[in-house]
Amino acid sequence: ILHIFADAGAVLNAADENGANGVYSAAAAGNRESVLFFIEHGADINCRTRSGATPVMGAAFKMDHEMLRLLLEKGGDPDLPDREGRTPLMVVAENSDPDSAAILIEAGADVNTRDNMGRSAVDIMLESGRKGDMEAYRKCMDLLSDAGAELLRSKKES
Repeated sequence: ILHIFADAGAVLNAADENGANGVYSAAAAGNRESVLFFIEHGADINCRTRSGATPVMGAAFKMDHEMLRLLLEKGGDPDLPDREGRTPLMVVAENSDPDSAAILIEAGADVNTRDNMGRSAVDIMLESGRKGDMEAYRKCMDLLSDAGAELLRSKKES
């Protein structure tokens, strides 16, 4: 069906009322084929919703590791923040998701970026407390540390 719309000249970068374009919506639905279609037809892989969320951030939030890999392989930016300055890595740190953290770090995510409140992924992880099992929390913290995250820097120093 998407091919019919594209052949008819549909605007594939059009966004809904929340600012989500086809790539974002297809990624949120976990539809790999549609994501690839939109990207191949020029849709913006780094589009932002009204809140500033990107498809990469959405996949990170949903802990959809395969979608996250696909988006990053196709040019998704692992460091684009939302309006609060939160990056995809901060989202996965808050949820203690070591698999997504590893994918983002491998893709070059900056482990020391700070949000609008001066918090890093480590700060957010510590503030949110342990979510999920303790092993996942430890793995996520170890990944951040091994990647060079500043563990002892205070928000006031940033």
